[in-house]
Amino acid sequence: MASNATRAVREGAIQAKDVPDRSKARQDERRKEIAKVLARGLERAKKQMADLEKVAAKHKQPFDSQLDLKS
Repeated sequence: MASNATRAVREGAIQAKDVPDRSKARQDERRKEIAKVLARGLERAKKQMADLEKVAAKHKQPFDSQLDLKS
């Protein structure tokens, strides 16, 4: 059974581009995938920061995560 929008497009009453996309579920899935990738990247960055702090402690120099460009 065709939706009203599909029927209207078929009859030429409206253009297909004017019909709203019904892919909200696909968009939500895509957003979840992107969030997972970003979360992995954040965890990787946190691990790298921890590693840098360990190296700085080993060399007895404080590691400042903010770059000091004045010195």
